[in-house]
Amino acid sequence: MTAADLRAIADLKAHLRDSFSASDKNVLKQSNLPFAPQDWFLGPKASAFKPLELAINTALESHCQARADYFPEDPPLPRNSSAFNDGAADHLQGKIKHLCSVLTASIPLASYRNQSHMYWDISTPAMAGYFAGMLYNQNNVAVEASPVTSAIEMLVGQDLCNVLGFGQQLSEGIEPWGHITCDGSVANMESLWAAQQLRYLPLMVKHALLNDPSLASAQNLTVQTSDGCLKILCTLSDWALLNIPVDNAIALPQRMTDEFGLPKPCIDAALSACSLRQLGLLEFNEQLLNDTHHRQPWLLVPQTAHYSWQKGASLLGLGLNAIQPINVDADGRMCMVALRQKLNEAREQQHPIIAVVAVLGSTEESAVDPLDKIFALRTEMQALGLSIYVHADAAWGGYFTTMLRNPSVDPGQENAKDFVCFASPYTQRQLNTIQHCDSVTLDPHKSGFVPYAAGSLCYRNGRVRTLNALKAPVVFHDSEDANVGLYGIEGSKPGASACSVFLAHDVIGLHNQGYGLLLNQCVYNNKLFYLGLIALFSDEDELTLTTFQRLPSEKSPAATEADIEAEKQYAITTFNEINCDEMAQLLAKPNKTSEEKRRCELFTQIGGDLSIINYSFNFKINGVVNRNVELFNELNNRIFNRLSLRLTDINTESVPSTPMFITASEFSTETYSNELIAHYAQRCGVLVTHEQRLKFLISTTQNPWLSQTSEGNFIPTLMNVLKTTACEERENLIHHHSLSNQ
Repeated sequence: MTAADLRAIADLKAHLRDSFSASDKNVLKQSNLPFAPQDWFLGPKASAFKPLELAINTALESHCQARADYFPEDPPLPRNSSAFNDGAADHLQGKIKHLCSVLTASIPLASYRNQSHMYWDISTPAMAGYFAGMLYNQNNVAVEASPVTSAIEMLVGQDLCNVLGFGQQLSEGIEPWGHITCDGSVANMESLWAAQQLRYLPLMVKHALLNDPSLASAQNLTVQTSDGCLKILCTLSDWALLNIPVDNAIALPQRMTDEFGLPKPCIDAALSACSLRQLGLLEFNEQLLNDTHHRQPWLLVPQTAHYSWQKGASLLGLGLNAIQPINVDADGRMCMVALRQKLNEAREQQHPIIAVVAVLGSTEESAVDPLDKIFALRTEMQALGLSIYVHADAAWGGYFTTMLRNPSVDPGQENAKDFVCFASPYTQRQLNTIQHCDSVTLDPHKSGFVPYAAGSLCYRNGRVRTLNALKAPVVFHDSEDANVGLYGIEGSKPGASACSVFLAHDVIGLHNQGYGLLLNQCVYNNKLFYLGLIALFSDEDELTLTTFQRLPSEKSPAATEADIEAEKQYAITTFNEINCDEMAQLLAKPNKTSEEKRRCELFTQIGGDLSIINYSFNFKINGVVNRNVELFNELNNRIFNRLSLRLTDINTESVPSTPMFITASEFSTETYSNELIAHYAQRCGVLVTHEQRLKFLISTTQNPWLSQTSEGNFIPTLMNVLKTTACEERENLIHHHSLSNQ
């Protein structure tokens, strides 16, 4: 692809962005109406059917017209019009009706009663965008196969990088870059692939400079090491080369051209010949590593990390032994003492660190790792000679950064309400710190309210993506930046996903009057759901409920049981009497009384870091709490089975009758520390050994209007379902084991 082609792609991107902005202004000028967030959702009762129908019809009509307009003199398909009209259409209609009938047995994701996994409804613009893009069936593997949708995906990548804050503090010449993947697992594996290549790049450069005569003129190439010193690269030890900071390492090939005039093709050929991807791990270690080849590279992840990291380590040949799990604390967040110990061990034993992974919104606990402290520790370790690549797995939490972004020139927001973030100061601080990560995974098909499959990966320094570039000549024809698929794991990929994400972003807005407003309401609902859970039972009830997320007083070693109970009752009585707008006004109030400060501080700190709550039930007999962990697990399993949809429960002739949907998991010593399990077990009132597992239930409050339906707060209805189900399953368990007779 020529420079002119690349400029044409850039022009197309600019034209698309300008045309959409102009369209926004024209529509808003004509309507002069502010849009409410609920306008962009079909809703649990499909009350917004008409806008979706109009959008899909528009997409279908436009597509059909485009087919007709392309060389209109060309003939249509041969067709027996009479047979088609009389038979084929009816045949298709019958089949689609049957398929739709079967599909009604699916989990009703858009219902208020769906409080299970990391999904809720998908937005109307996302559905319409996917439908429109699907009709053209573009393959975003290469711009030749998808000129428009590839440009749209590049715009989506820019949007995502912007909302993360990438580009705000970058040096000159460094530009962020992002793209759509099929999911967060692929994004995580791609980031690991790039981080591994990056860690070994300086070794490759040194080997090429010393062994390829065509590069001999650049043997005095200098580089700034992790401790800030400027050294001649070829004089450095393997360990020093393995710890060149990210931006300094990725800049080396370009500097060989800029400072020594070496042709880019010559550099590429020399580096490719000695690259990790060319030689493989075994041969690379034998040829390029002298004093550290026997040291296992490490990938440091919290115990809450997604299993995709295990997949990635296996696929890349690092092996599962490369994964070094870091303990999490009682809140499910990465323990900084444990991370420091592991980094010091790596430095002393010279284990290369491929990456440190922080999770922003773990899939089960919704925990947000302390990024601010991780970066402070990275600065400290870098001064000691250890360079760290930091990746944020924000598949769940990435979109929550929109709560921190103000609308800039977005039309129609001039009269928008002032925004007050309900997330805790801790969570806000970590979301704001994400801009310093080297790469970030975030999933539009989770908290972005768009259809599957749409994950994404963003690089703070876009040059890092080039380390993954593998070309198939028949597809790419020597193309470069214009081809999104050149840098990812996937081959063929749907342009429809890019259209879906782009239209959702463009309509809803990546700021606190759009996505941020939606997700902020989810955080608010999470706090109300939490309050409902802790108020579910009293001391007189024969059931208990323990939330994994603790009250602030429970985190204080000095707090007594009376202190904790007092704070619990204060929270229940105080916040059940205040609505969303009133709480926002109180948080925004400039001069608060001491009582108002107490309310605000407590409200922001209760609930999950984002919008997931974990909890476990236990039972009593004659007022005595059960201590048997197996019976404890059985009770929670029974409740989960009642409030989930199994294959044996599906009736393809009707919608589900399950009154509420939740999900479940467990704390086990295979993944979590003994300390975390023992701490939660003690709070739940059961005894565990180091070999036992502890079951918990999970609810995700991803419906922004859960507490603000057209008929008021729906959370009490859900609490009633939980309480009724738990009471019934307690009776069933006691009867099954004849416990009342013991």
